[in-house]
Amino acid sequence: VLPVVSTVYRTDAPDRVTRLHDYGASESAARVRMLRRRPLRVLAYNALFPLVTETYIPDEMRALTANGFTLAWCTVHPSDSPVEVEEPTYADLDEAVRRADPDVLVLYWATFAIEQLADLEHIGRPFAVRVHSFDFERSTVERLRNHPLCIGVWAYPHLAATVDGVYPLVSLLTTRGPAPEPGHERTVVLSASAGLPKKDWPVLVGAFAELARSGADCRIIVGRTHQHHDELDVLRGLIAESGAPVSLVVDVPHDEVLAQLADTALVVYTHTSGDYPFGMPRSIIEGMHAGTSVLLPDRSEAELTAGP
Repeated sequence: VLPVVSTVYRTDAPDRVTRLHDYGASESAARVRMLRRRPLRVLAYNALFPLVTETYIPDEMRALTANGFTLAWCTVHPSDSPVEVEEPTYADLDEAVRRADPDVLVLYWATFAIEQLADLEHIGRPFAVRVHSFDFERSTVERLRNHPLCIGVWAYPHLAATVDGVYPLVSLLTTRGPAPEPGHERTVVLSASAGLPKKDWPVLVGAFAELARSGADCRIIVGRTHQHHDELDVLRGLIAESGAPVSLVVDVPHDEVLAQLADTALVVYTHTSGDYPFGMPRSIIEGMHAGTSVLLPDRSEAELTAGP
């Protein structure tokens, strides 16, 4: 059809990829050349997002978009307390992959990633996993780390240190909340957390009630969480039983929580002892960033976040 030689393809070059033993390095080099020509496309795949109690997820993902990456979201379950996101959001993984065409998927949490392994293998795209404290189980993490499609597993430092090859997370500080002006009077005692049974509500409400009777402005901010709606009833009952003027607000947008930190003297984080694991409390990190005092359980993991 075309009466000229258009291409000469030779097979005797000594440095052909198929003749090299280190195929992985060759593939990586090819991918680097490709990605230099366009932004890396990331699909954040979650069980429960967008969700007001999981604000660390968009902040961590937007640390990627701030560096030029393209982001899309995919979630399995409808959100109990939804928040708005700017990027495309899908409820079906196949549709998300078809339309967003991601180079890599990022999954939040280890338990969710294990549940989705069959679908991930069907899709065949590389994936990364961000582990939480509540689902850090050694054999699960090792299985994910060893999966041929997994490019990395990240966990809190005190947990990452227990499994070879797991990367320690660093705390991402938000800059959306303005620091209070010098001389600003701080009068609020604040607890901001997800509505989970590990928060030791009796201790928190008992302490806040005593402070409130002494005139302190005590506020508890709670986000509704999947399968734990009854925690709000427990908390409301304890506050009513105390008879103290302790404020309770549910599902407050993250920016509004940050704004309250300017008036906060003390951020309190309570935690039930026993089998509940300890993570890296975002309210404590943001409280320190805003210049408040913080109160944490006396645990070695807490020192990693707030210092001795």
